[in-house]
Amino acid sequence: MNGAGVLARHQNEYARAEGLHRDGLVPARELGDRSIFAACLHNVGWNAIRRHEFSEAQALLEEAVSVARAAGIEVAKWSR
Repeated sequence: MNGAGVLARHQNEYARAEGLHRDGLVPARELGDRSIFAACLHNVGWNAIRRHEFSEAQALLEEAVSVARAAGIEVAKWSR
């Protein structure tokens, strides 16, 4: 669902993208896929920035970084 959310965002379908990213959180958590879970959190966080919900965005992005680091993902790559 994360990939579909990215595609929707690139098509300027922001509400649909956010829904897909949020929907991707549940199966990623249930399957223990911390990489996808972190990516979904990251994308939901960026959607919150787009909506000017900066406190929500900060919390989501901080959680995404925490999950990613715990999974051994190099977080610096996200900024490129």
